[in-house]
Amino acid sequence: MHRRTVTVLAAGAAVCAALVAAAIPAAAAGSVTIRNGNADRHFAAYADSVTITDRTVGVHLTCPSSAGTHASTMTGSIAGGTYAVPGRIGTLSVSFRQSCTTPLGAGTATPLGQPYNLTITGYDAAANTSVGYVGPVNVHASATGCAFDMVGNVPAEYSNATGVLSFTANAGLPAGVARLAPQNIMGCFGRVHVTDMLTLEADYHVSDPSPPLAITG
Repeated sequence: MHRRTVTVLAAGAAVCAALVAAAIPAAAAGSVTIRNGNADRHFAAYADSVTITDRTVGVHLTCPSSAGTHASTMTGSIAGGTYAVPGRIGTLSVSFRQSCTTPLGAGTATPLGQPYNLTITGYDAAANTSVGYVGPVNVHASATGCAFDMVGNVPAEYSNATGVLSFTANAGLPAGVARLAPQNIMGCFGRVHVTDMLTLEADYHVSDPSPPLAITG
């Protein structure tokens, strides 16, 4: 067996060192205005694919959609109004389709300790997007001979034009905000370590409210 690829499970919505260090659009002291057409603050979204990667080893766990079942669904609460930047703007919970693939075969990922906080750190008027992060998250992942918890924060970006909330390493994390890393490692053939760098990537399409949420400066 290839000693770098078949001995690790990447969990289950965090960045390699270069991405952690990448400049994030600094949010000058100010505010953003959020529009949510639901008076009860509710929002919902779905993703057709979720990919979680151990960047240190270069191995993926992929959860696809199948037979009309989305790879992941999200529900949350964001009230319309004005918010200070940076600051927490709401909470969300996610679920993953329990049929994922890994180098070890079938795997599962289960979010724990929800809901998770959603924090905004900047708004780019030219791009009509905002950036921030979700967390701290905790996802338990398991496959044959390997299990661990993925703990930390997930960088995120929201586009008003598309109504998509993307979990993406490209957004980066502010200084002092913990990235995703493995904890409580069991087995894994000694290849998964607490210093490994993990990412969670997925595009969540806001389906409720309609029109989708809008975040403007």
